[in-house]
Amino acid sequence: MSVKIGKGSTVGKIFRDFVRGVMKKLNDTNAEPHFFVMDNASVHKALTAKELFKDSDHRTCLLPSYSPLPNPIEECFSKLKTLVTRKPKLRGDKALIEHTRQRNS
Repeated sequence: MSVKIGKGSTVGKIFRDFVRGVMKKLNDTNAEPHFFVMDNASVHKALTAKELFKDSDHRTCLLPSYSPLPNPIEECFSKLKTLVTRKPKLRGDKALIEHTRQRNS
């Protein structure tokens, strides 16, 4: 799993750069092709997002507009909110980013 924390909305360039970085890590380690599971946010369906995967062995999988199963990103956000509620010292951008980096290294 890869993570990037930022302020504000995720626009096409931010999303594109993030996906390129993940793909590079996967390719550099000769990883098997991966599926990138995404919800139906407009940034995920944009032409630029589709172009990222055009010449790649990696594939996208868009979740249906409504799914009875929990959306993976919503589950992640729920756990993150619970963590911050239980550990107030993680409130604030810098503390949360540092905590996330430590967990992902």
